[in-house]
Amino acid sequence: MIPQGVVKDVGGTIWIEPRLDSLPTAATLAIIDGGNTARVAAGTSATVSTISTTLNGAISSGATSLVVASATGIAEGSEIALRAPFETVTVKAVSGTTVTTWHPISYDHATGATVDGMRISYDVTAAQATPLWWDGRAVWTLTVGGATVQHVSSVECVEYGLERVANLQDVYRIHPEFHYELASVTNVDAWMDGAHGQVLDELGSRGRARTWLGDETFVEAVALCALYRHYRSQASDRAQVLYERYREEYQAAMSRAMENTPNDADQDGSVEPGEQTGFSNIPIGRG
Repeated sequence: MIPQGVVKDVGGTIWIEPRLDSLPTAATLAIIDGGNTARVAAGTSATVSTISTTLNGAISSGATSLVVASATGIAEGSEIALRAPFETVTVKAVSGTTVTTWHPISYDHATGATVDGMRISYDVTAAQATPLWWDGRAVWTLTVGGATVQHVSSVECVEYGLERVANLQDVYRIHPEFHYELASVTNVDAWMDGAHGQVLDELGSRGRARTWLGDETFVEAVALCALYRHYRSQASDRAQVLYERYREEYQAAMSRAMENTPNDADQDGSVEPGEQTGFSNIPIGRG
């Protein structure tokens, strides 16, 4: 699981969107770093933001939009639940009370069916986001129907942030003809996020701590990763050739990037030879 990042000496918001049978009434958390030091004390209050509305019109299986009585709290990227029968969908866009989803709805839902969702969040302060720390975890304790439920998420304190900078234009710069294949990608953001997540994962927690992902080398690596992952799943001879090409270019880009990535493992202010990262031992297979 790729962690959420808060920026050193700045802080940031971390959150979870758990799938529960009913909405929580309260939440607390603790944040512990990889060295088992508490950065936020157990029992610290978290914010519970809920979505509670109903369908304003029946929808059928296969639909990619729905109309709700109120869109309050529903935003792009939110995960909302449709009840009876239960399923979850990710919001692509909101216009008034019309909600567009990234993927087709699986079941029929009647007018008046419950639509709900939640986000549990905590604003990490600048004081809590210092010094750098990694391999951390947030332990969330939610009160649901009189009982307590725990969720754990990953969090790190990093120098620059972990948000994706690479976008579709970076893919086109490498492979302009991909414009004609874009229709085969159902969810472009999820596809790019998957490549971004792979790059973050292969950087490792200590590499992520000090890496600026807006650097041209990392932007290129994410775009190349998106391309090789796209062609990896296709069976044609052309796809095989492009897969091999972009896999090799991705490995080369990551090697260049990681040669320049500071990895101060003991955080003493200098990078000793034994602390340098490498990429040659990371296997990439066609799965």
